[in-house]
Amino acid sequence: MKIMFLIFTLLFLNFYPGTAQAEGYWFQEEDLEIYYRYCPAVCQPRGSLLLIHGLGGSTFSWHVVAPPLARAGYEVYAIDLPGFGLSPAADTLDLSRGGYAAIAADFWQAVEPPAPHFLVGHSMGGGIVTQMVGEEYLEPEGLILLAPALQNGGGGSWTRIFGWRPVRQFGGWFMSTFFLSEKRVYSILESAYGREPSTLEFQAYYEPLLREGALATLLKMTADNRRSPAVLPEKIEIRTLFLWGADDTWVAPPCSVEELKTFSRYSLKIIPEGGHLIAETQGVQVLDHILHFLGGKSNDSGEG
Repeated sequence: MKIMFLIFTLLFLNFYPGTAQAEGYWFQEEDLEIYYRYCPAVCQPRGSLLLIHGLGGSTFSWHVVAPPLARAGYEVYAIDLPGFGLSPAADTLDLSRGGYAAIAADFWQAVEPPAPHFLVGHSMGGGIVTQMVGEEYLEPEGLILLAPALQNGGGGSWTRIFGWRPVRQFGGWFMSTFFLSEKRVYSILESAYGREPSTLEFQAYYEPLLREGALATLLKMTADNRRSPAVLPEKIEIRTLFLWGADDTWVAPPCSVEELKTFSRYSLKIIPEGGHLIAETQGVQVLDHILHFLGGKSNDSGEG
């Protein structure tokens, strides 16, 4: 009950001025530019969290949970992956899952946050942070995976044509001209949220798609994943928390523990009535589980 009271208080304070809020910054290294938002801990830091969004997401994906986690004593960093949100994607970047994992690891090592470290990923971002561990880029204290897309999804062999820049540019133009309508994007978001999106939510996802080259980036990502498919390691020993919406139709919850056999020490929590974007729609429940996990109170027996 004390944890639930704390969470309600943190969420209540989040809507009022004068409380901890995220500040936007840029990380630059050669041809890499990453926009990120940083919520500093309001007291002596108890650790640090790196938040990585899913496909089509951005730092906005964490706007409900990031400030309360900072007020709970954690340094919180949320990034826009190259090609998403405000971060541009240079043609020289590898946008495969492994490439994104290396980029995120470089960023994390550069900002040098206080330990212990926790990696948090939603959907595609869940696959990326898992890859960061599998490639041994980082060895965090724990993983927090929200409806993670753990399979690579590189597409058929024909997707290799998107590795050619002129084809990618034409494909991006074609998609933006004939398929990127407000009605279509609204329908997609309604499915992901499990309800009608607010005006703010719609604009947060729709406007980045209008940036020049945004859709071409998605095509390059598809080609790069086909060229360099990522493979999950046989075993992940790091303590892991899985959070899934019970009504998620985008990345369905696992039907059996066999689907999570890669993870030796995990806890699986299913959130009732939750869709795919549970960090935004079920913030109280998500924070409850995350705070328990960060405090070392979750079950990590490997049985969920």
